[in-house]
Amino acid sequence: MAVNTWLKPFAEAVTDSCQPEAGSLRSAHATPQTLRLADHPAKRCGLACLLESGELGACPSRPGPCPLGVLRHVADSAAALVAGATEQTRSADHLIAQRSDSELKDMRREIDHVYKAVDELPEGVIVLDRFQHVLWANRTAQQLLGIFGERKPIHHFLREPAVLDMLEKAHQLQSPESYTSLSTLPDQLGRIFEFRLHQSDTGEQLLVFRDTTDAARLDAMRRDFVANVSHEIRTPITVIAGFAETMMSIPCNEEQTQNYLHEILRQSGTMSRLVEDLLTLSSLENAMAPPKGSSIAVHMMLQSMCDEARVISAGRHELSIDLQGPAALEGASNEIESAIRNLITNAIRYTPEGGSIRITWRVRDHEGWITVIDNGIGIAAEHLPRLTERFYRVDRGRSRAAGGTGLGLAIVKHVMNRHQGRIEVHSLPGKGSQFSLVFPASRVHAAQS
Repeated sequence: MAVNTWLKPFAEAVTDSCQPEAGSLRSAHATPQTLRLADHPAKRCGLACLLESGELGACPSRPGPCPLGVLRHVADSAAALVAGATEQTRSADHLIAQRSDSELKDMRREIDHVYKAVDELPEGVIVLDRFQHVLWANRTAQQLLGIFGERKPIHHFLREPAVLDMLEKAHQLQSPESYTSLSTLPDQLGRIFEFRLHQSDTGEQLLVFRDTTDAARLDAMRRDFVANVSHEIRTPITVIAGFAETMMSIPCNEEQTQNYLHEILRQSGTMSRLVEDLLTLSSLENAMAPPKGSSIAVHMMLQSMCDEARVISAGRHELSIDLQGPAALEGASNEIESAIRNLITNAIRYTPEGGSIRITWRVRDHEGWITVIDNGIGIAAEHLPRLTERFYRVDRGRSRAAGGTGLGLAIVKHVMNRHQGRIEVHSLPGKGSQFSLVFPASRVHAAQS
């Protein structure tokens, strides 16, 4: 429409100026149509230059440039402009389409990366529609629940009542909230899983579940530890408070006073040892592994500890020592001495008077073995797996009477773990026990001369 309006004056000029002349009524050089063409704004936009140069040709019916030539030139120019604009529009559309395809590919690539990342999670992830049909599940969920295909109801794969009740409750409420439930799975006996459900405003759901067995076990151990510590501390405190109250409330002779004070001192010593053992355990758990390069003369260390054991035994037991093989270890001497001292002290406590205790050092398959052997009361097989647990006692009454804290073998286990070693136990009731500290070959070498 704009091009037609712009060309209308030229069409009028062509209609009037190309008619045959009628005598002197019209001048060949000053007709109204010619004036109208000359005065048209096109002259001001470059048309005059074309007219004066004669490039548009002459009119066959009269002198001067032909208006038909002007019209053809303008029409050709307009067509070229339209064609150029059309080509530019097509190019722009093509660029936009290319950009849209590129952005779509980038978006799909990012989504694929997200799916791959979620597939590698140890937690199970399931996406449900508002009818609780499975839209997508990661690899963990597929393996643990046997999920396959799509658009299948979740209760085809998950039949635990607690989880189904949680799903039904969320479906009925239709509110954007989170729900949690603990449950087991048929093929994962002894394992506890936490199911967490997240629901959107429109009813879609995200079900995430993870194995919390180890965390639950740690929580139970923590609770047991606190309970055991409280119990171990409460016993001596009760004894001390009882004797102190007795001494204050009734008159006591010299002998009774001495007995009461002796018992108070013994119970306070038990509390002191308990606190020391707890601090030792804490330091062993939080400290870095002992570096190599610190050499310990095993023969000298064990001979000194055997002499110390004779003092503790006070002649009630027969102690001997047998040392063979390379005589040096790399590690923390104070920790290794603490572990050996615990084993020797236990042997003295649980070996009747007149029994024998032997300390040995051997190198077997390049590993260093420090062994404490006694012929005491022994330990039943069912107790052996739990001996290194904190506060575990085979005979609680006997252990407390002997002054034990229940933490000695736990300390030994932590020391050996920090030295990349292990503890081995062999025992028979009524025959005695054999406790060995086994150090790796990397920590055993010949003593420097």
